Amino acid sequence: MSPEITSAKELPSKSWEIFTYARNLLSITGLYRIFHVEKVQIYRYSKDPAIYEDASRNPIDQVSHMLREVAEAGEVEGRTVAKITLNLMAKDIGLKVVDIKNGVPVHESLHAEFLEIYTALSALQQAAHRQEHPLVIVEYLGDVKKGLVSFLAHYEKEYIEKDGIIRFSIGSAPKPSFWRKLWPFGR
Repeated sequence: MSPEITSAKELPSKSWEIFTYARNLLSITGLYRIFHVEKVQIYRYSKDPAIYEDASRNPIDQVSHMLREVAEAGEVEGRTVAKITLNLMAKDIGLKVVDIKNGVPVHESLHAEFLEIYTALSALQQAAHRQEHPLVIVEYLGDVKKGLVSFLAHYEKEYIEKDGIIRFSIGSAPKPSFWRKLWPFGR
C-alpha cells in the first residue's frame, strides 16, 4: 500500500466504486459541474450494475471501452494512441502509464534485436526533429526502452544457454581464449 494512504479501509477498484468515492469526496454538485449531467445520472453512475437495474455505464467505463476498441482496431498504433490518451489524463496528477508487456525477446537473433533498437532510435530522432508533443516523444522513447529490454532478455537467454559465448552473426562462434580454456569458471 502507498505511504500516502493511512487508512486501512479498502480502496475503490471498480468504476462504479470510484464514482461513489468521488461523489462522497466531491459531492453531487461538484460532479455535476464536471460532467454536466442530471444529478440523478450521477447517482446511476455510482450504482453497482450487478445489483441495481437502473445503474448506468459511467464515463470511466465509456472511455475504457473506447480505448480498448482503438487499441484493437489500430493494432500497435492504436495501442500507442490509447497509451498517449491515458498519459494525457494522468499527467495532471503526476502519474504515468507503464506498459507491462516487457522483458521478452522479440526477434530470433541478437542482430535483429540491435536493428530494432536502431529503428526505434531513428524514429525517436525523427519525431524530435518534427517537434512532436512531449507525450508523443515519451511513446517513441518507450519503444527504444522496449527494444533495449528485449535485447537484454535475448542476451541473458543466450548467455545462459551457450555458456557465455554469444554469437552476434551467423558466422562461426568465436573460439574460447587461452585463459577461458585454462580457467573455464569465469572471471
